[in-house]
Amino acid sequence: MNGVMDNQLVLFRACDIIMPAPNVTAKAINWMILEWFERKREINCIHLKQIHNVTKMDILGNVEVVPWQKFLTIIQNGVWWSGWSSENCAGLYNGINFLIVIVDVDSCQLIDPHYRDE
Repeated sequence: MNGVMDNQLVLFRACDIIMPAPNVTAKAINWMILEWFERKREINCIHLKQIHNVTKMDILGNVEVVPWQKFLTIIQNGVWWSGWSSENCAGLYNGINFLIVIVDVDSCQLIDPHYRDE
């Protein structure tokens, strides 16, 4: 088997990760989000491509989600994100920072909506 596995992905400490991850499950992504909630992990942009059988519901298990329309009103650039649907997006707040989770058919992104790659 090729590619990073769950137990390897959660060890990555980079704030920015873009990579194919066909062997990664919702469990590892959920773990990273929970670490972010506990302020043990900083996330700017994590984009996992080529993932399989991963749903937004599975990724967000045990995570307190801010209703999407409310989330858009509390982030500074909510208008920019307003074109995205709550069907595949979720907004999170850990008391200090915000995080957007986007789950598509074959990818998952965790994005700080205020991060600017300059």
